[in-house]
Amino acid sequence: MEKFRLISKFMIVAILMAAFTITGCKKDDEPEEVPVTKTALQTKISEAQTLHDAAEEGTAQGQYQFGAKTVLQQSINLAKTVADNAEATQIMVDNAVIALEQAITTFDGKK
Repeated sequence: MEKFRLISKFMIVAILMAAFTITGCKKDDEPEEVPVTKTALQTKISEAQTLHDAAEEGTAQGQYQFGAKTVLQQSINLAKTVADNAEATQIMVDNAVIALEQAITTFDGKK
């Protein structure tokens, strides 16, 4: 369980660091408008939320370890923050997709 918490905290910190690092890097001149596609992120958020909502925590076969849903929901919320950010870059969006995929994989391992 301690390893699960450590991995979860690492994912959250990695997403936040990427967001702050990327948003802090701006040129002095006018930035070029680059289209950002959030479709993959929105799809992954929907997939993760569906998985979360259908999951049951408990000790019976097929149930997830207690606390696993909370950690997954935190990852979903972080991904939603990126999806709702009008100034998010494609790199931020892509990193959020990767982090959410990792959170889903970790969650699936808690069955």
